[in-house]
Formats: sequence, C-alpha cells, structure tokens
Amino acid sequence: MTVMLESLDDFNLGTLQRVAWEGEPVAFGEQALARMRTARGQFLDLLEREPNLHVYGVTTGYDEAADTIVGPEERARLATKPVDLLAAGVGEPLPDRVVRAMNFSRLINYVSGYTALSLETAQQVADMLDGPAAAGRSAKAGLAGRAAPAHQSLRRPRPRALPGPRRERDRERQRLHARADR
Repeated sequence: MTVMLESLDDFNLGTLQRVAWEGEPVAFGEQALARMRTARGQFLDLLEREPNLHVYGVTTGYDEAADTIVGPEERARLATKPVDLLAAGVGEPLPDRVVRAMNFSRLINYVSGYTALSLETAQQVADMLDGPAAAGRSAKAGLAGRAAPAHQSLRRPRPRALPGPRRERDRERQRLHARADR
C-alpha cells in the first residue's frame, strides 16, 4: 500500500515504520503538490525580482565561488549539472531502513512547502522510496547533505581529491592526526 503525503500530519512514527521498515512507497497528495507549486513559484518570482540575491548554489557558485553571482547560463548549468562533490560519506553502508528513513524525513520540508524544489526533483527523492534504498548509503552522507542543495541527494558521492588549497589543508590535517595517534 502506498503512503499518501498531504501535510505534516502524515509524518509520524506509523508512516515512518511503513516506509522505512516495511518498504512501502510514497505519493504526494494534491494539497502537498499545490504547496510545492506555490513555494516554487514564489521562489522563482523572487529570483526574477532580485537577480543579485545570494542563494548558495542557485545564484552563486559553490565553495570558494559562493560570493560570486552567476549569470543565467551558469545558473541553468548549476541546476542541471551540479558539482560532483557537495557531500561525501565514509564508512560501512547504512541499513536500507535507515537510508529510507533519511529520505522519508527529507520529504517533510517538501510537503510543508518549505523548499523551492521543482516538483520533478521532489518526485525523484520520493521515487527513491519506491524500491531498495540507493542514495546516501554511507555512514556520513546525511550530515554533509544538510547544507548541500537538494539535488545532491539524487547522486551517489564519488571519492575524489579536493581542489587546490583545500587538498593541502586536508593533507596537513592528516599529518597532524597521524602525529597525534603516535
């Protein structure tokens, strides 16, 4: 049976158990979809009225470019092809029920109308609950993802070296930790 999500009232321990432990899929109800459409429309209107507004990863670049307002072409690129490393995870994969619970809990903000996600992106996150857990399976993935744009949850993080000064800073941290362990 599918768990229908209309409002915040639909997020409780009973629905969490049905989705995370019993593997039931979810669907957005009409009221939730209307709130999401309204929030998205208001956000797009705001960006149109205030094109120089700093919205991390939307009107600005990432990391060192967070203070840089980007033009419409770069905004479109950021929306469709985000940077690869917004969050990373390490450790053993989490149990499916934990990953499903994490993804289910993300839907709270969507259904409440507290995000400006497109309906398509919200649906992609909800679709992660229509089958085995796939995204965010490493032990730390959910922590860094909080500050990352929502589309990050749609991609599996790939380990890779950090660019420039950050790489050097991380190497220095590793050396300090190695010395402290001796």
